[in-house]
Amino acid sequence: MLARHTPFIVLAAALLLTAGLVRIAAADNTSAPPPTRLATINIVHVFDALNEKVAGDSEIEQLNKDLTDQRRKIEESIEKIKGEMKDYKAESPEFKDASERLLKKGMEVETFARFQQQKLLLERRIKTASLYRRINAAVEQYSKANGIALVLVTDDADIAGARTTEELLSRITIRKVIYAHESLDISDKIIEKMNTEYKLPK
Repeated sequence: MLARHTPFIVLAAALLLTAGLVRIAAADNTSAPPPTRLATINIVHVFDALNEKVAGDSEIEQLNKDLTDQRRKIEESIEKIKGEMKDYKAESPEFKDASERLLKKGMEVETFARFQQQKLLLERRIKTASLYRRINAAVEQYSKANGIALVLVTDDADIAGARTTEELLSRITIRKVIYAHESLDISDKIIEKMNTEYKLPK
């Protein structure tokens, strides 16, 4: 009789054992202490040392060069019209036509100059925001992998550059960390991590 029920007994015991192991594992996970390490990072230093930022700056410089070349072509056409006007009498139809073309080109170059300025600002803002998000992601990944619970920003406030008392106080207030031991700084680790990942095939 017992032999007939032995498979069921073994199966039940296995299920109970499995359930017990699952509970033990869950208990171990919930009872594991949270990370307690602290770290600091200098965001400005990280930004300036990233290969991705260097590449982005080069792209913006090239864009600026291309836009400047386009603007110069408009400016050259303006000079050409001015040269033509020297050969026309002030009362002639040719002079009037050239004057109108000159006015249009003048407005065109002013509009293009404003466009160039806004375009460059927009591109730099987009690249900076995108890179900042990737820095945050890299800090989070590194911290989780190394048991770090909190990362503080230790960028130096440009106190000497303050022009008024209000500006000085504002810069002092923005700074949240007065002192941190250099051993806490993970800036170079983040730079190494991000530059290594940037070299990988996209």
